[in-house]
Amino acid sequence: MTLNKENLSSKLDKHEKEISYCNSGLPKTYNDTKIAILPRDPIWIYVYWEISTHVIEEFSNKYGEPLNISSLVLRVYDISYINFDGFNANKYFDVKVHPDSLSWHINLGEYNRSWCVDLGCFLRDGRFFTIARSNTVISPRYGVSDVTDEQWASLRVEFEKLLNLNNLNTSLSSAVLVKTIQKHWEEFLKLPSSKVFNGSSSSLL
Repeated sequence: MTLNKENLSSKLDKHEKEISYCNSGLPKTYNDTKIAILPRDPIWIYVYWEISTHVIEEFSNKYGEPLNISSLVLRVYDISYINFDGFNANKYFDVKVHPDSLSWHINLGEYNRSWCVDLGCFLRDGRFFTIARSNTVISPRYGVSDVTDEQWASLRVEFEKLLNLNNLNTSLSSAVLVKTIQKHWEEFLKLPSSKVFNGSSSSLL
C-alpha cells in the first residue's frame, strides 16, 4: 500500500494545531478595561482588573504622558449607607499593587460594610486618575446574627416535641437537657456509618 505523503502531512499539521489550541487554555487578558471585586470573607475582598491598549493610548494623548503601569493604585471606598457619586465616600484608602499583577487580595479591616474600588494612578501634579470603577459589594456579617425577632423564635410546643422524639424528659432543667443532648450526640458520632443509615441510631436522634 502506498502512503499519500501530502495527505499524511496535512493530517499531522491539523493534529498539531488542535493540540496547540487545547494546550493554550484561556487567554491571560481580553484587551478590555474593567475591574471587579468579590467578597472573600467578612474582612477580605478579591480584586481583579484589566487595562486595554486603547485606554493606555488615550491616556497618553490626553495628558501628554504615558500611563505609568508601575504606579497603579487600588482606591478602596467605604460607601456604606450612602448613594455613592464618586466623591462622597465615608472614607477611603489606597493600595499600591505590583505592575505585573492583574489581581489582589485586600484586607478591609471591617465587616458588614459596603465597598467599591477604583483602579487608577497618580498624575504628575498629584491628582488621582480613575481608569475603571468596580461593582459594589457588602462584606459578609461576622459572627452570629443579632436578629432575634419572633420570626426566628422556637415555639415551646415544638421544642417539647423535639425532646419527646428523643425520649428526653421535658421536666429537666435547661442545663441538664443541654448536657443530655450533648451526651447523645457524642454517642451518635461514635456509631459506625452502617448503623447510622440502617436506622439503629433512631434512639439517639
